[in-house]
Amino acid sequence: MSSILYTQIDVPFNFRYTCWFCGEPSIDYVDFPKSAESIPKLEHPPIAIPVCDECSKVKYQDNVHSIWALRDQVKHSLITKYTKHLGIGENWTEQELKDSEFSGTILGGFGRSAWKMFQIAKSRVSFNGWDVSVDEVPLSANDETSGFSFEGVRYLSLNACIDYYVKATSIDRELFYLLA
Repeated sequence: MSSILYTQIDVPFNFRYTCWFCGEPSIDYVDFPKSAESIPKLEHPPIAIPVCDECSKVKYQDNVHSIWALRDQVKHSLITKYTKHLGIGENWTEQELKDSEFSGTILGGFGRSAWKMFQIAKSRVSFNGWDVSVDEVPLSANDETSGFSFEGVRYLSLNACIDYYVKATSIDRELFYLLA
């Protein structure tokens, strides 16, 4: 639970019990920053953010100085974990999966559930949370310096984006650079 130093961010009514990072049901709050020594380096006051079980377990670096940089680190962790699920949408369309006529225990199950797995993973990594405020006072402007967005998903860096696409599409890295 949150300590006295950390103030919970305001949560809109329609997002109560929702993880700010991925949109899944929240179970607790994560204190940011994780150590008192980091508080003077913060770009905003120390805060407590609603978090789901999975996002609460993400290990982040000590040099993270804003909630938006933390969000990007958590998203990077989710993208890395769900690359195969996200790759379904890179390699298939929903109609192709329906028309594939996969059969058998393994392939039949894949054909029936793959698109849903992709949609769940995509919605988690694409979730943007809500505007952050504490006691109805908005926090400073969103820090966009720690990452960038491409096709509705934020990545930590260009290299992180390339790593994802190489892994998700099973394309050779050298070929990827030639195509780019």
